[in-house]
Amino acid sequence: MPMNKYHLIVLTLIFGLILSLVIPDSVTASEVNNNTHLNTVKESLTVHNNLTSVKKSNSNTTTYSKSTVLPSYYDLRKLGKLTPVKQQGFSGTCWAFAALGSLESSLLPNEKWDFSENNMKNLNSYNYAWGFDRGYNDAGCWEQALAYLTRYSGPVTSAQDSFNDFSGYSPIGLTAVKHVQDAILINARNSNGKMDNNPIKIAIMKYGAVYSLMRYDDFYFNPWTNAYYYNGSNDVNHAIDIVGWDDNYSKNNFVNGAPGNGAFIIRNSWGADWGDNGYFYVSYYDKLLGNSNDNVVFMDAEPITNYNNIYQYDPLGYVGSFGFESDVGWFSNVFTARSNEKLRASSFYVLTPNSLYDLYVYLNPKGNNPISGKLAFFKEGIISTAGYKTIDFGKYISLLKGHKFSIVVKLTTPNSTLPITIEYPMEYYSSKATANPGESYVSMNGIFWEDMTSIISNANVCLKAFTSSIGADLSVTKVMSNKNPSLYSKIFYTITVKNNGPVTAENVYISDKLPLGLSFLSYVTKYGKYNPITGVWNIGTLPNGSVATIIINCFVKRTGNLTNEAILFSSTYDPNLTNNFAMINGKVVQQMNVKKVVQKIIPIKTCQNLIPMQKTGTNIISFVLGLIMVFGGTSIFRKK
Repeated sequence: MPMNKYHLIVLTLIFGLILSLVIPDSVTASEVNNNTHLNTVKESLTVHNNLTSVKKSNSNTTTYSKSTVLPSYYDLRKLGKLTPVKQQGFSGTCWAFAALGSLESSLLPNEKWDFSENNMKNLNSYNYAWGFDRGYNDAGCWEQALAYLTRYSGPVTSAQDSFNDFSGYSPIGLTAVKHVQDAILINARNSNGKMDNNPIKIAIMKYGAVYSLMRYDDFYFNPWTNAYYYNGSNDVNHAIDIVGWDDNYSKNNFVNGAPGNGAFIIRNSWGADWGDNGYFYVSYYDKLLGNSNDNVVFMDAEPITNYNNIYQYDPLGYVGSFGFESDVGWFSNVFTARSNEKLRASSFYVLTPNSLYDLYVYLNPKGNNPISGKLAFFKEGIISTAGYKTIDFGKYISLLKGHKFSIVVKLTTPNSTLPITIEYPMEYYSSKATANPGESYVSMNGIFWEDMTSIISNANVCLKAFTSSIGADLSVTKVMSNKNPSLYSKIFYTITVKNNGPVTAENVYISDKLPLGLSFLSYVTKYGKYNPITGVWNIGTLPNGSVATIIINCFVKRTGNLTNEAILFSSTYDPNLTNNFAMINGKVVQQMNVKKVVQKIIPIKTCQNLIPMQKTGTNIISFVLGLIMVFGGTSIFRKK
């Protein structure tokens, strides 16, 4: 790593990552990833793990006071805040199950989801473009799970990509069903030099299940009480969810006993037939549970309509951190707008609580200076906890297609000289990371800027931008000339498409296939052409404020219901899809147009007696003539 001659650059690697492996019936020390590959890192680099805690918003923190009163017993199972226990099989993907279990829990009870661990484990493998240097069934970590979620690769549902521990294939191009905008990281229980369970407990009560790490070894598990207490010397090897606690859980339930009462309630990923229906109890005095900086709540999964587009250079997320031997760091990304859009938000990582940020947006920056453009937006604030944070601007900044814009952040992180998070190619972890000059910049003072790739090859800062497309609000209405036409009559439909703006809509068309009971006769329109075979009306370009109308003439050829729907499409973004279809229902009525004639019967002299009309309803003359025609007609046919 080259050193700048004007200042010292400190790079630190995040690989306090704990890669959790699949746990068989017994776990040996050789199966634990102790991050021995870090020995290959240059001696000038410092291994660290800075993340402590985070919150969804500045007012929504996980802080607590000494006066906070917590219940002695709390269990998310009893509150409808947990999805069914899952089975990781022979895979080493407990990290994916724990991450998505936390995300699912955060959405309950209002929303019930079953997210795909299969998609997360596979798309984060080396088989895929944005994958890490891991096999599809290998160990992973929360950083990888968060990278997958925040780049909008997922989550997708298990119905879209069901779990298969023997397959590394997942379909690409699936649309995420939620957009994850924030994650919460909770302090290690022993971060203050003594054991403190309250931060995890408060997070469980406020958000739901907490992703965490522990050491699992069968020797320390009591199958009769489903209790676990580890006090050995090995490292963590398993990711789980903490879902509750019991302060009075007996210390005698643990193998060889624990120093005191109390246990966390743990949700595992080894199926519902393991432990207490998939759950077990880990002592408060466990040496490793929750004692690393890997306590995470995956949350703030918003509807995918929140933002239409994401701009990013860090699909592999937080790999390392960077600084200038100061608690202040400036960083920026320069993007090029892909279309006319509205810039609405930006996201980045914060490594320490109570960090201060200043965020700027510049339009059309020049050269290698991200602040050289026109200042279009500024916002400042305090982020009271650490983690991944999305800053919503509360307003729109208009972007023009092909024009550059820059997001610039000044971040002050108390007691940390590594305020800037970066993605870069780390051997055995993120070797697919790439970067180009002119994308990411860093500065110690916000005046003099350096391209990140000139400092570390293929490195980018972790800074995203979110936009909404500037679209055309198209609407369609449909009118039927007669909703109850008679058989063999003619009717017509009138379809009207309006562009409510604010921009011109391109490639506009209507799909409107006629019901089977109708035959196409003709159409009249000033916009485009209608194909009666496909039922497609190609309108083409429809300027802002314009109205296109078509009249389709039809012939009623059979009886029955006439259900018809016109569906509106366009290649231009439409912010309101609720008015893009129009359905109309009709029903053919069979009306007898032949009037029932009641004639005055004139008696025939040779036939004085008539069959009473009121009994048969049949005219005797018609009856006699019918007989003559039948018998007379049969006489002219002969077999050949």
